[in-house]
Amino acid sequence: MAAPNSFDVGDFLAREQLRVLTNKLVISESFNTAYNKVFTGPMAMGDTVRVPYPRQFLPGTQNNLGYEPQPIVDRATAVTIDQIAKVHFEYDVIEQALRMNDYEGALREDIITPSVNTMAQDIEDRCAVYAYQHTGNIVGILGTNPTTFDAAFGASLQRFIDHGAQAGPRRAVISTGVQRTMTAAELALFQPADAITQAFKEGSLGRAQTFDTFVSPSLYSHTAGTWAGAVTVSVTPTVNADAGTGITSIVVACTTGDTFKKGDVINIAAVNEVNIMTRRSNARLRELSIQAATVGVASLATLTFTPPLFGPGSPYQNVDALPIAAAVLTLFPGTASPNGKSGKQNLMLGKDAFALVGVKLKIPPSGGDCKTAQRRDPTTGLAISYVQQFDAKEMKYVTRFDCPFGFGEFWAGQAAVRLLGAA
Repeated sequence: MAAPNSFDVGDFLAREQLRVLTNKLVISESFNTAYNKVFTGPMAMGDTVRVPYPRQFLPGTQNNLGYEPQPIVDRATAVTIDQIAKVHFEYDVIEQALRMNDYEGALREDIITPSVNTMAQDIEDRCAVYAYQHTGNIVGILGTNPTTFDAAFGASLQRFIDHGAQAGPRRAVISTGVQRTMTAAELALFQPADAITQAFKEGSLGRAQTFDTFVSPSLYSHTAGTWAGAVTVSVTPTVNADAGTGITSIVVACTTGDTFKKGDVINIAAVNEVNIMTRRSNARLRELSIQAATVGVASLATLTFTPPLFGPGSPYQNVDALPIAAAVLTLFPGTASPNGKSGKQNLMLGKDAFALVGVKLKIPPSGGDCKTAQRRDPTTGLAISYVQQFDAKEMKYVTRFDCPFGFGEFWAGQAAVRLLGAA
């Protein structure tokens, strides 16, 4: 029989947990993890780091060699470590399993596989919620699955190009319902995925229209708010003095009792999206995702939204005009009578839409009755800590696995699209 102390159990558990976890994630792999280098040391839950956007500039207006200086406008997003996937348990009889000849196999079967499955699903769920609630761009009809390849993938790719999204890895995560409504001929348009993806990722369909495509049960449905009548901009918003901040809220006139849900999508009359590179209008109203649930009171409501609106003159311009008083809002544009409708929020994500940051926790050193270990994946930044304490009173091993992480919003206004579907 193999001796339980023949290798470092804690380090083995942390390493194997991390290895299996990173191979199971699908939605989270669409998030940008390049900024993990900013989060190098151990951090506490609630810590926040300011991550700068790449700077943008305006072209000169004079067709000569005249000098035209412009201010350098900084824009940044905050990434807060406020998420944690965890599995905690205690045992007093598991030693029988750990004394098996296949010691490592027993650990994988009894501890690693079930705990990783739980943590991976938790991380996927949180990524799915964050991504859909912070994505304003939508294609399709709420409550109805697209029935053609073009309505799903063609329309989504058009949005990426029209907005000026950078080329690079893109991922489509669709529901089983969307998969089924595609005809057999259209499914044949998916090119085979590479061998590594096929081996490790469940639900891989292949590549289509620049998207690596997966079928996932982790997607969420969203139920729209309800408006009793017209909703209009009540007060023309003031442009922030800091041109790097943009407009992130408006006061609207509505019916008392109107509900606005976090994740609802709206547009505003005469506020058209532009390509962030050409700064020319796409002749399509800019779509925005509401960021805080609210209810109309005294015929007014304040709506916060993303992405921030940057008008003409800003190096970050994303609309051809800013909202003005009396402009009409539309709820879930493209969906007839959206009040209270529900539908699956499929995700079409570019690598630069969102940030996913993993950090190491501040844990005690291993020693005595306390065993600790921590491993961090150099690619995703996700880290798993293992802490086990023996409780002599109960003769139990109190054990915990924790994986802290946080989200940030980068270029979601250009590199993320929600594909609406049926509930």
